[in-house]
Amino acid sequence: MKLLVCVALAIATSWTMFPATGRAAIIGTGPGFDTCQAPTFGSMTAWRSSSPYRQAGIYIGGANRACADGPLTPAWVAATQSQGWMLLPIYVGLQAPCVGQPGMALIDPGSAGVQGSQSADDAVARARGFGIPPASPVYFDMEAYDRTQPGCTGAVLAFLDGWTRRLHALGFLSAVYGSANSLMTDLVAANHTGFAEPDGIWNGHWDGRAQVFGDPVLPDTLWADHQRIHQYVGGHDETYGGVTINIDNDFSDGLFAGSDSRRAVALRSDGTTGYVLDGDGTLLPFGGAPAVGVTAHWPGWDIARGLALRADGTSGYVVDGYGAVHPFGGAPAVATSGYWPGWDIVRGIALRADGVSGYVLDAWGAVHPFGGAPHVAVAGYWPGWDIARDLVLRSDGVSGYTLDGWGSVHSIGGAPAVPVSTYWFGWDIARGLVLNSGTSSGYIVDGWGGVHSFGGAATASASSYTPGWDISRGIALVGHSGTVVDAVGAVHPFTAP
Repeated sequence: MKLLVCVALAIATSWTMFPATGRAAIIGTGPGFDTCQAPTFGSMTAWRSSSPYRQAGIYIGGANRACADGPLTPAWVAATQSQGWMLLPIYVGLQAPCVGQPGMALIDPGSAGVQGSQSADDAVARARGFGIPPASPVYFDMEAYDRTQPGCTGAVLAFLDGWTRRLHALGFLSAVYGSANSLMTDLVAANHTGFAEPDGIWNGHWDGRAQVFGDPVLPDTLWADHQRIHQYVGGHDETYGGVTINIDNDFSDGLFAGSDSRRAVALRSDGTTGYVLDGDGTLLPFGGAPAVGVTAHWPGWDIARGLALRADGTSGYVVDGYGAVHPFGGAPAVATSGYWPGWDIVRGIALRADGVSGYVLDAWGAVHPFGGAPHVAVAGYWPGWDIARDLVLRSDGVSGYTLDGWGSVHSIGGAPAVPVSTYWFGWDIARGLVLNSGTSSGYIVDGWGGVHSFGGAATASASSYTPGWDISRGIALVGHSGTVVDAVGAVHPFTAP
């Protein structure tokens, strides 16, 4: 790998939880690339529309970084994310005392652990400066070195031990890039020895294999849970949308920047402003909606699960994974009928027209009233199976529908059965549903951003669709104006005829 501003891209995304941060990390799977300097936003736009790539990583700093920031700014990060790009931060700091490349700033073996910790401090400051959030990985680029030199491996591992421990303390994930025959070999040997192992690895091995497993240097049992990227081909040109970039090729099933932390979206009556719910309970206004106060907030903890907005557009309720319903924006407190402390089992919430009562959906499909709402019967219930995904109410406030992960819509409270236009048997990809006002028809959003009609609704036009990329998390509709929120908080409008 060159010492350069790197862009690593892949085509599929999901999430996994890491104890080091307590948040869900973004996972990218598929082909990618790296290049010297962050491309211009115009180049990113061209590649977004015509390339197979949807995630972009960036070198953010380090003592041995070869390329300047160039177009890279907080605004660039925000703009590329709003287009649907995911970002991979990479840091090229002090190198091994026996590094093969000349003229580099080197690790001092006597201070290696401290230097690793100091590098993590700088990397996090740089990441935060570019708007890269906690729970993101930062990849340390450790170039190829001669591991036969006495003391060199020890210095590298001590440095990276300090790097990893400090990143975890600061709420970020640790990841490393290195050559198969130097760093990767040393990491395997240090596994389970008390060394602070990185959360993700990037294996530099130009063997031409677009795979993350099967390298004789790296046992397939290590870093096996979406924790690998493989750089397998060196520099060459690729052109998309009339833009040519010289790249190395990578294949990914590993960690990318950003926490998959956005859980729900609600629109106000104007259909263009509203709020996005973060997993820590924060309500993020968009489109000019005013900020609102919350009564429950769990910094660093992904536990908020659903959002219901009252008619005034600035108050409502958030439900947590345990089933507690928390008012915000001045809404009154309400009593709940189901609460399971310590068990993250709740998946959604729906509010009745009175603005103080409604229902909570658990993962098995049961619907639990709060605020004095009457009990209702459900047509779909799967005890022991985490498959229910969302809940909507009809205008009568006592009937409606639940959505399962395969895309089926199930009646509650005696609502009529409705046909669906899409169904993904055995595939948990449906993410949310909404109703057209006063009807039993509406729309389902899948994880790729597709918006699908049910109950006879007319076909909607979606603004963001990324096949192979499980990134959408919620949907809202007011009149003919709808919006879909993705995992990092970007909102994508759609129109319902």
